[in-house]
Amino acid sequence: MQEISLVQAIARFLEQVCSQYQLPNKRGELVVPKIFTNYLPPKRTGNDDDFPFIIVRPVSGSTSEATVTDVSLIVGIYDKDLTGFERALEVVTKIRTALLSIPTQVLEKRYQLRLPIEWHNVDEQAWPQWQLNITTHWLTFSPKPWTDGTDYGL
Repeated sequence: MQEISLVQAIARFLEQVCSQYQLPNKRGELVVPKIFTNYLPPKRTGNDDDFPFIIVRPVSGSTSEATVTDVSLIVGIYDKDLTGFERALEVVTKIRTALLSIPTQVLEKRYQLRLPIEWHNVDEQAWPQWQLNITTHWLTFSPKPWTDGTDYGL
């Protein structure tokens, strides 16, 4: 549940960050990027257009004294211009700057951003659909185990 809440918090944050940022969709209209959690919705018929988008996806995690969850932010834009990669990189820069601007790098007073923030290109580019991936690392505190021998229904 903790990881789901983290993904939802990041999605809310990105909705605010991108609310005034407009990119072209497949019809050439300038629109605000859509924020999705986990995956794009199933393919639909009609004129539905998912571009531009940002997907917030938990990819891995580990727990020791605290829990660290790695979350990918997948930026997808549609641009017939061969400089579409540069436009996608502008989105990555905007997101990275916003993440680093979070006071004390703690999102919603619960999730601490851990550096580094990494980005990478996909190996094969499906022009005109440009994609870049950002990897973020988030620290959340883990519950401590009970030591009084109580079963708690487990």
